[in-house]
Amino acid sequence: GTGAKDLAGNALAQFFSATFATGSAPDTQAPTVVALAPTNGASGVPGTSQIVVTFSEPMEPASVEGALQIAPATPGSFAWSEHGTIVTFTPTGGLQYSTAYRVTLGTGARDLAANPLGAAVESSFTTGPQPDTTAPRVVSTLPVNGGTGVLLGSPIRVTFSEPMQRASVEAALTLTPTTPGSYAWSPDSTIVTFTPAG
Repeated sequence: GTGAKDLAGNALAQFFSATFATGSAPDTQAPTVVALAPTNGASGVPGTSQIVVTFSEPMEPASVEGALQIAPATPGSFAWSEHGTIVTFTPTGGLQYSTAYRVTLGTGARDLAANPLGAAVESSFTTGPQPDTTAPRVVSTLPVNGGTGVLLGSPIRVTFSEPMQRASVEAALTLTPTTPGSYAWSPDSTIVTFTPAG
C-alpha cells in the first residue's frame, strides 16, 4: 500500500500490486516402454516388419535413436509420431529371413525433461523363411505326352518341381473322357498317381 515510505519519510506515490503464477512441478518421473514390436519371443516375423517402440511420455528423439541397438546390425531410418511417444524403425531393404534378432533400448534414452529410461529393455524375435514366390511346374508325366499304345487302366503319374497342395491338384486334374479312380501321393507331395477304377 501507499503507507510504505523511503528513508526521508516520503510515502509511496501510488498503490502498487503485482500478480504471478507458479510453474508446474518439475518432471522427475522416469519414462517407460509401454510396448515393443515385434514382441519378445515372436517367431515367423515377416521380413517386411518394422520395429516400433511406444513410450509412456514424449521422448527426446536423438537420445532414443542413439540408445536403440539391433543385432545383427541393421541399417534403417527412424520416424516419430506427432506427440513423440512412438518411434518406428524401418530397416533398409527389410529384415533378413530366418534370422534371430535382438533389440535393446538402453537407459541413454531420455524424455523431454532429460529423465533417463528407468531400465533397459530387451526383446528377441526370429524372422520367418523367405516366401516362396516361384510357380510350380510339371517335370514329367507317365504316360508321356503324346504317347500311343497305352494299356487300358494304366496309372497316370504326374511329377511336380516342388511339393504341392494335394487337394488343389486333385481338383484341377481332369481326364477326357471322364474316368473315375483314386489318387496316391509320394511322401513329399511331389508325385501324384491316378489309378483308374476297375
